[in-house]
Order: sequence, then structure tokens, then C-alpha cells
Amino acid sequence: MYNALALPELLEIIFAFLSRKDLYRSCTRVNHQWNAVSKLIIQKKRKAEFISIPSIRDNIIFHLYDNCIDYRETFHEYINYFKTSWIELLRPDSF
Repeated sequence: MYNALALPELLEIIFAFLSRKDLYRSCTRVNHQWNAVSKLIIQKKRKAEFISIPSIRDNIIFHLYDNCIDYRETFHEYINYFKTSWIELLRPDSF
């Protein structure tokens, strides 16, 4: 048995093999449907690239607060920072 895929599903499979740059340049010129599907793929690729960078967010915060003089305040800032969840920061509507 064969499964028939809808056009957006086919485009999504094809676009998975393209770079973000290729998607930006080519899909916006074809038509609205290709553009809409490519935007979803670009968001997924962005999120995957951001998550694959090991602890980049943690390193940025560490270097920002590493030079503080009062370490008691810094400790409280770290605690407040870690209360922020990744789910909140990486939700799809934040792009």
C-alpha cells in the first residue's frame, strides 16, 4: 500500500534537505504556499541550530555576572535566571 502525501507534507520533506539560505532565496519567489511551508521549516531549523549549541545561553549569563563584585547578589541573579524555563524561551510564537 502507498500513502498519498499532501503537497505541504511533500514540500516539508524536500525542504528538510535545503539550507536556510536556500529556503529564504528560492521559496519566497515560487508562490505563497511554498513560502508558508518554508517558513515553518526555517523555524524548526533555527530552533534545532540554537539548541545544538552547547550551553551558549548559560555561558553568556555566566560571563555577564562573573565580573560582579557582590557575589551574594550574583547568586540570587543566578537563581532567578535558572527559574526561566527553556520552554518559555523557545515556544514557536517567539520567532
